[in-house]
Amino acid sequence: MNERSVSQSRLVLLSPLVEAKNISKSPMGSEIMTKSGNSTPRQLPPIENLQAYFKQIEDQEEKLIIKVLKEIDSHGKEAFSKLS
Repeated sequence: MNERSVSQSRLVLLSPLVEAKNISKSPMGSEIMTKSGNSTPRQLPPIENLQAYFKQIEDQEEKLIIKVLKEIDSHGKEAFSKLS
């Protein structure tokens, strides 16, 4: 009985999300999410575009980390020279 009430509460929580979207199958067999009343399905960009996007983010993160580490290093050297 408890399991049933938990699953029902999940359905209640998810129902606004489910009602707002329809799921249809693309010719390739993948699911496509569309908004209610919208006849044009919205497909995700090709995986290659996503991989390039994430690579770009990783490169930016790496540059930022290097910049922060250099800044920390310069402050550390400055502080060490003041102690000496």
